[in-house]
Amino acid sequence: MQHIQDAYYTRMKQGRLLDILNSLNVDESVAKPLVYIGEYSRRRVDIKVSVCKGEVSIGFYAPKSHEVVDIKTCLIMDKSLFALLPPLKEMISGLKKPSVIKSVNLTALEHGVDIFINIRQALHANDSKVIDKFICQNNIVRIAIKREDGNDDFDIIHDTGKADINLDEVRVSLPVGAFLQATEKGQAAITEYVLDSLKSCKSVADIYSGCGTYSFPLLQYVERVAAYEGAEDMVLAMHNAAIDAGLGSRLNAVKQDLYKTPVNAQILNRMDAVVINPPRNGALPQVKQVLKSDIQKIVMVSCNPDTFKRDAKYLIDGGYKIISAVAIDQFYWTRHLELVAVFDRCETL
Repeated sequence: MQHIQDAYYTRMKQGRLLDILNSLNVDESVAKPLVYIGEYSRRRVDIKVSVCKGEVSIGFYAPKSHEVVDIKTCLIMDKSLFALLPPLKEMISGLKKPSVIKSVNLTALEHGVDIFINIRQALHANDSKVIDKFICQNNIVRIAIKREDGNDDFDIIHDTGKADINLDEVRVSLPVGAFLQATEKGQAAITEYVLDSLKSCKSVADIYSGCGTYSFPLLQYVERVAAYEGAEDMVLAMHNAAIDAGLGSRLNAVKQDLYKTPVNAQILNRMDAVVINPPRNGALPQVKQVLKSDIQKIVMVSCNPDTFKRDAKYLIDGGYKIISAVAIDQFYWTRHLELVAVFDRCETL
């Protein structure tokens, strides 16, 4: 989409939000202007690796293919990640058997780059020297390795202790492979919208909370947050960060499989509002529990307009109305879109 003129591009992206609102019979006036994120903003990338006749290629898959396109430039990727690609390619090429590397996940953090490597089989003993050289010459905060033919365990082979994120002055140590919003600016825009919508509340349930992306900023304004997340390592990271920051009595981090066992209506009734930030398959089981509760206000964050529309229809049919919605263009030059909407229970209920 890089060839599309800005005015048309804006109408196209904003149009996706307006189409959803129209399909739900919601007045377009609730839509806020599109939030741009722009170039060189993607802080998480999954680099694919292939080896053909001894030549290493690193980059992304071609459309509808598993052919790896060796990238020479990238206008989307954070510049610190793109700068790492040449030395990364050199490091992989220097391994005893480069084809052992399947993919390399890179995350740009404040203190450097966090790396997660997927391997097809064990590395050669001498490969450690090549990797150590790569670490010494680049700003790498952590490297973890996982074998695709093994279990879910991984080995951390390098760790500076600085693979963390700052959430409203609270330092959270990120677990290996922890979820983050695709862009830092996108995360900031969503957080601002959540805070503006809920800062008058006293208690909030943060469902699919991750490592506390919205939980910790919310504690600027609300008395307590109950954070629910399915990944145990992220719950532990959030709990430890809360204790270290002196917020242990105000933030309760709970491990829960939210698709199989959503937070029930009785627990939700203790809260003033709820934030729901589900994966791409949406939050239908949780939405059904919300409809059984007395929750007045909901903020729904979604990276999938299709499941958002489905879940929103359930809420609207159940007596909620959308009072505000915004599209955040953190998947620049793609058809994907981040959506955030505020639902309020109709006064007649």
